[in-house]
Amino acid sequence: KEMEESPTFRNFLRIHIYLTGKMTAKEMANIVINDGGETFDPVTELRSKSHYGRPNFVYVFQQMKTAIMEGAYLPNLNQDKVNVGVFYCGPNAFAKILRDATNKVTTSAVEFNFSKEHF
Repeated sequence: KEMEESPTFRNFLRIHIYLTGKMTAKEMANIVINDGGETFDPVTELRSKSHYGRPNFVYVFQQMKTAIMEGAYLPNLNQDKVNVGVFYCGPNAFAKILRDATNKVTTSAVEFNFSKEHF
């Protein structure tokens, strides 16, 4: 939360949280009630809002790459090549989906580096 508020780190780290598990009707109602126009996410208490359901990672990474190339993400970046780290901890089948998505959107200007973490 402190890094999100810091002018120095505001564009350094962005967290994208996707809640993909099944939720009860009570859990969904609680999110709807507490999420209306709030500055902070009711689940994580971060400025970054949580997303629900499985994302289209090719689309997400493509949007990020476009924002980097247009200067909307990491403004004033003076590099010929940008490396984006994608870290994942979980089942191997889903790791393959993420790895394939990073490979599809990687270009010579923006390279997505996938790493599967083991804890």
